[in-house]
Amino acid sequence: MQEKKGILILQLGSPASPSVADVRQFLKCFLGDPRVVDSTSVMWKIVLHGIILPFRPKKVSKAYERIWDGETFPLFKYTKAYAEGLQSELEKLHHEDIHVEWACLIGAPTLGEKLQKLIDLGCKTIRVIPQFPQFSGATTLSAWDAWDKTLTEINLPQNIQIEKVDRFHRNPAYIESYAALCNEVIAQHQPQKLLISFHGYPLRRILAGDPYYCHCIETAKHIAARIEGLELKNIIITFQSKFGSEQWLAPSTEGTLLDLCKQGITSVAIVCPAFTVDCLETDDEIGHELRHVFIAAGGKSFQRVPCINANKQWVEGSVEQLILPEFKDIPTLEVPLQSKLAVPRQKLTERPISAKTKMTLKTMFIVLFLDLIGFSIIFPLFPRMLEYYGQTEGNSGLFGMMMHQINQLGTWLGAEEGAYHEVLFGGLLGSLYSIFQFVFAPIFGSLSDKYGRKPILFVSVLGICFSYGLWIFANSFILLVIARLLGGIMSGNISTATAVVADVTDSSNRSKGMATVGIAFGLGFIVGPAVGAFASLIDLTQIFPILVSYGIHPFTMPAVVALVLGIVNLWYIVNNFEESLSKFTRGKATTVRSINPLKLFKVEAYPGVTLNNTIYFLYLLTFSGMEFTLTFLSFERLKYTNVQQGMMFVYVGLVLAFIQGGYVRRNVSKVGEINMAFRGMVLLVPGYALLGFAYSNWMLYLGLFLMAMGSAQVMPCLAGLVSKYTPEDDQGRVVGVFRSLGALARAVGPLLACFIYWNLGGKTMYVLGALFLFIPIALIKKLPDPKIKESNA
Repeated sequence: MQEKKGILILQLGSPASPSVADVRQFLKCFLGDPRVVDSTSVMWKIVLHGIILPFRPKKVSKAYERIWDGETFPLFKYTKAYAEGLQSELEKLHHEDIHVEWACLIGAPTLGEKLQKLIDLGCKTIRVIPQFPQFSGATTLSAWDAWDKTLTEINLPQNIQIEKVDRFHRNPAYIESYAALCNEVIAQHQPQKLLISFHGYPLRRILAGDPYYCHCIETAKHIAARIEGLELKNIIITFQSKFGSEQWLAPSTEGTLLDLCKQGITSVAIVCPAFTVDCLETDDEIGHELRHVFIAAGGKSFQRVPCINANKQWVEGSVEQLILPEFKDIPTLEVPLQSKLAVPRQKLTERPISAKTKMTLKTMFIVLFLDLIGFSIIFPLFPRMLEYYGQTEGNSGLFGMMMHQINQLGTWLGAEEGAYHEVLFGGLLGSLYSIFQFVFAPIFGSLSDKYGRKPILFVSVLGICFSYGLWIFANSFILLVIARLLGGIMSGNISTATAVVADVTDSSNRSKGMATVGIAFGLGFIVGPAVGAFASLIDLTQIFPILVSYGIHPFTMPAVVALVLGIVNLWYIVNNFEESLSKFTRGKATTVRSINPLKLFKVEAYPGVTLNNTIYFLYLLTFSGMEFTLTFLSFERLKYTNVQQGMMFVYVGLVLAFIQGGYVRRNVSKVGEINMAFRGMVLLVPGYALLGFAYSNWMLYLGLFLMAMGSAQVMPCLAGLVSKYTPEDDQGRVVGVFRSLGALARAVGPLLACFIYWNLGGKTMYVLGALFLFIPIALIKKLPDPKIKESNA
């Protein structure tokens, strides 16, 4: 009696159903696998859990619905049929001693239950065959990770021998089965071109030694050599399913289809040999989405070659060549295969972000994120703070004087006496914060150019922590003002943090780095008000009344939370940030900052900077005015409560973070900063106009969506441009000027918008803002191409 042998077919898996919940769980497991997305950064986790998982599953579930037959998905159906076909063929050949099972890496049936079944059947040898023909770290190694994890959960007998088939990209049965299917489609439909499309992969990982690309080329050459009815010049290798913002293998399948249409090609066929069974990517992405792309672009005939699935030739060939032979004797075709098939050359056009750079960006993300929390954590507290200091100080001291001035300003702006005190109160404190940030941003930038980034960041964050410490004990209004002013001064470190991003990136990926800055701003703006609102629910003066004599007040807990976050920030800088500015470039900038704010617009040494700064100021002047008066608008027209207004700002922040983290990071290198900033600025115009006419929730949120989508493109692109226009040794100063102008715009914009709003009305204010944007829109197209500067450097 022969020894029993087990065959375990491993497949990636699919969601249990097309429901959003099941799709979300699948994506969580899939994208959370460090082999699939080889990043463990805080940034990726925030993007995954804060942006992708909340929003992406709804769209993906619709794609899964298109391939759902009411009971299962193609991947499950065909993998099961393949395993059953293998078992049936083995029985025909009287190999009842060989048992075939199949399992999924994600979902059911699980690897653990199927492995245990083979053990219980008494199999002494188990051959594991992941259904990934070409070896790659993202697929094959992920399968072995799952295997190793399963072995920690199952007691594997020591006398069982494990055989791992980690590739079969040159297996004759696999190659010939695919070639036969291609020839059937070609004979029936006579396409002009055949695309051999493989799953995409980051070029960075190929250059690091992953053999996936080489295996794809070998597979393509072997299939092409067996194609009948098409010359090799009409067979094209492409790559599909790009994910993320970095450079992947090229050419893309979609881009190639569009190029073929431009060349007058109207008939194509596509085969996807990276998959053994049809799934979402082959059935929907290729068979549905790319078909639509091709036909919409002028194509007439689009044929998708099915995967080998449970094809009789493939089943019989698998038994003969993958299951029955001794492990060492599994057949493979000779390599290299001489072929005239055109092999796409892969050229790195943008520098991959190194682990060191990722750590630096992570640290700067945290620095800026916490800066924004510190700036916005106080926003939801203004009404109660006004009431508190009014009760404790009345008309005396600095508070009384400030409230008197607010009353006069409110009257001048046309507001009723006592109306919107909390808005003007918060606006004045916010303006003071921004004014001091405006003054000190270039100073910190210049100091970092001279002494290095790390010491300036350390001192400034330490100062921010001290400002939070003052706020903890600010039971007097004057101490609160001092704390906020110190916070504004120290938040001038934004220019230094932005200069760090410029230090560790180059012209090819700088705007992506600046998009990190934008995500930090967007998420900080979401988290800050929420943290402030929830922390304020804990009133230490009620829990420990004795602390009042030490200066503790009802808003101490938000200050304590801010201080803790600041200390974490400080710890990150000390332990994780390595100085990014070379000693050889420190202190070499020859230009000196002028204290005259008008001269900030003009940076004579570097073409493009002055115009870019002006555009940024004009844009942010309008944006900050809209941002500040939005609370007026939503209260006046829609009677929004504080909670509803908070959710409104959370919505804006989520859109900002989603667009910057997704679209901008992925496309800015292709579109270019100038073009993307122009598109974003154009989107702002209808966004602002809709807000002016918004008397319903849907119109308000549509306007906010366009406004946030446009702003998400403008901010990182203008920041990236100013950095590209500036030499390395002067980044801190010039970026500091840029950020300083932003602070000045945030100080002036709200006051100017309030004046227009309360004298001419909200509709007029927003329409005027939309019209005003045509000035920076016209100026953007006059910006010089930064590539010209780079070529002359």
